[in-house]
Amino acid sequence: MTHPGGSTSGLLTDGVLRVAGNFTSWSSGGENFAATGNHRTILDGTAAQTIDTYFNGAGQSRFWDLEIQNVAGVAMVRNLRVSNDFDIAASFTVNAGLTATVSGTFTLQVAGTLNNSGTVTAAACSLLGTVNGTAPICP
Repeated sequence: MTHPGGSTSGLLTDGVLRVAGNFTSWSSGGENFAATGNHRTILDGTAAQTIDTYFNGAGQSRFWDLEIQNVAGVAMVRNLRVSNDFDIAASFTVNAGLTATVSGTFTLQVAGTLNNSGTVTAAACSLLGTVNGTAPICP
């Protein structure tokens, strides 16, 4: 899924977006993918996937709830912001020099694997799966 531009502020407030391919969100505006409310994005492809959000600072492009279900793995291309909860039920990779910021709960399910060479920070964590590399930073 590629979202090439235009603000989505106030438009992605409910529902589920399932993405089977790579997720790319870029434009000249900061809120080109700005999910809020009860919106959930699920990456559940069968081949390896990437997440690439160009503008990802506070108040810019962000997921509300993000769920990783792809057993082939999902990797970050740039920094990532999740405004609520981030749930990993499969494999997720944070490459060196990148940061995943989670304002809610970061959950690594029993079957989940976090491959972390970067930084993951969250308001709360539930780590039931495997962490390879650096553990998430949680209070």
